[in-house]
Amino acid sequence: MPKGGRPKPDALKILQGDPGRTLKKKARHVPEDPSPLGDNVVPPIELGPVEQRLWNQLLPLLRDRKFLQATDLLTFTRYCKFFALFIEMAPKVSAKALVKVTKSSHVEMERLDKRFAALMQIDKRLCEHEAMFGLNPVARQTFLARQAAQAPRLPFENREATPKPRSDASQPPPEAHQIDSRLPSPIGMGRPN
Repeated sequence: MPKGGRPKPDALKILQGDPGRTLKKKARHVPEDPSPLGDNVVPPIELGPVEQRLWNQLLPLLRDRKFLQATDLLTFTRYCKFFALFIEMAPKVSAKALVKVTKSSHVEMERLDKRFAALMQIDKRLCEHEAMFGLNPVARQTFLARQAAQAPRLPFENREATPKPRSDASQPPPEAHQIDSRLPSPIGMGRPN
């Protein structure tokens, strides 16, 4: 493992101004702007009524924020299918029926209800898909930070210029006397250490 701290991401170096000019030495890869999705996007797989409603609600939101590209449509369709399954399965699971008692000739055991276990597996898959599309707060902030790092700058903004401290005559001179910040000695007459 290399010594020292973690290297800073290039986007953070750009935002900080890159004072060491290290980015000039590296070959920069500028990602291409993905082709925007049109208004008449159809799902690649046939969807049921609940799935189609979810598709119609979420697709415009993700498309407008540029969180969704044409290559993501299959995965997004899968997300809509899982979400529809979750919606259909949730009313069938009640708090009273989470644990079932099963009996055999030798033992009596408590087990999780199969529908509840299935609902938890679907929920886990939904969480994974939501992270991919920026549908949870952490993933959304990550996407927004990436977009901000790739955003075009205004002509008068210099990416590599670092702000220099101003040397004004209007700044007050440093104080002539320094305050003694040492604590008084507990032994003796309160003399400083």
